[in-house]
Amino acid sequence: MSTIRRGVFGLLAVMAFGMSGCDPLGSARDYYLRCRIGERRVEVRGDDHVTANYTASANVTTVQTGEQGPYRFILAFPGHGTGSWTHADRLATLIVVDRSTSVMYVASADFARGGANLAMSITSYGRVGGGIEGTFSGEVVAQDRSTLTIANGSFRARRLPDM
Repeated sequence: MSTIRRGVFGLLAVMAFGMSGCDPLGSARDYYLRCRIGERRVEVRGDDHVTANYTASANVTTVQTGEQGPYRFILAFPGHGTGSWTHADRLATLIVVDRSTSVMYVASADFARGGANLAMSITSYGRVGGGIEGTFSGEVVAQDRSTLTIANGSFRARRLPDM
């Protein structure tokens, strides 16, 4: 087979893969964040509602949910790969905003003294356009020292372009 013919077939294969909307880690409808807050099961779904991006200047990846559901979630962790972190690790943070009251609850190194704690594990870190998957749990604390217990947290976020 000639070099040109192989190149054309390769280009067609790339075009077909890209046009199919195929994501090697799953389809767009598979993006989610779910957990338990106390006895309440919380779930956010959709590729526009659970996203992630890496910010090179800060060397941090952020996973966030959009304006869907009773809570907004922001998880941050250092770097751009798999690993495990706790609230004691610099840059490892979980923020939960109760959308009905606008109260913000936080678990990070700065809030650990108030009883906050966090365990986070990133199990898969895909390319831009792919997915980032992980688990999380812990206790988040508000400024007034009220707390939320987060259990059985898991997510699969659509990775947006790096910033």
